[in-house]
Amino acid sequence: MPEIDVGMIPKWLPRFFGLLSFIFNPLLIYLVMTQNKCKIGPYRQFLVCFALFDMTYSAVDVFVGMASHHYESSFSVFVSHGPLVDNPAAGKIGLTVRCAFVCLSYGILEIHFIYRYISLCRPKLLHWFTQPLYIVGWFIFWLSFGIYWAFAMSLAYLDEEDIEFLRDSFLDTYNVNIDDIGIIGIRYKATNPRTILRTSAGMLMGNIISVAVITSYCVMGNKINKLLKESTISTAAKRVHRQLFLALVAQTVIPFVVSFLPCCVPVYGPQGHKFDPRPDPTKGFKKFW
Repeated sequence: MPEIDVGMIPKWLPRFFGLLSFIFNPLLIYLVMTQNKCKIGPYRQFLVCFALFDMTYSAVDVFVGMASHHYESSFSVFVSHGPLVDNPAAGKIGLTVRCAFVCLSYGILEIHFIYRYISLCRPKLLHWFTQPLYIVGWFIFWLSFGIYWAFAMSLAYLDEEDIEFLRDSFLDTYNVNIDDIGIIGIRYKATNPRTILRTSAGMLMGNIISVAVITSYCVMGNKINKLLKESTISTAAKRVHRQLFLALVAQTVIPFVVSFLPCCVPVYGPQGHKFDPRPDPTKGFKKFW
């Protein structure tokens, strides 16, 4: 099946940012590895891991070419281009993995905040980030974010009723048979109670993890900022801590503002769609408008 025409932005924007990622992250790794170890300590490993993760995330974004579709009370993402466009089954797996990277981003930022908090507020616990056993534990902790999100996204599959609901929309908009593409999505106002329960469970899981990590960022960030003001450490050490903290804040805020918040509109927007229980005689299933 040929690539689906969804416009320039979904196809080329991830490739552009992927190119920037593979240009600047190796430069960051070089600068970190050549920096005096005494200045940043174990944090150099975090910066290297963050750079490697960002490049991996960018590669997945390019490999799993994705576009979104909003139709009445439903929201879906589908493989529109790339090597998985001809394989619906692999495309669904690819979409799940790509969505899981959203929560993996939560995880790596969470560990960064924990490290910054411990390095300033509980320095006696810094061995948690240097001993191999603890490092394995942090890796499992980080990986659990992606597994959790992937499980939540696995609940967002489209059953036969949902497929029929979207069939004409995909045919009219993209001139494509929905059976030939990898797609996952949610339909907020379905007629099947199981679909409603499944969708609600997936959305609840996503909301819980999002609220929890954002709250933890704010709590730890506030404590770090307060301690930086009250700390009696040397001016030079305080300056380094503040610079690293501000860099972490920027690494957190920019993706949320640029990527996460805009995604909330198409994902949660369909919930406001009115439901009309009258059957549509032309389609054989409930119509929403």
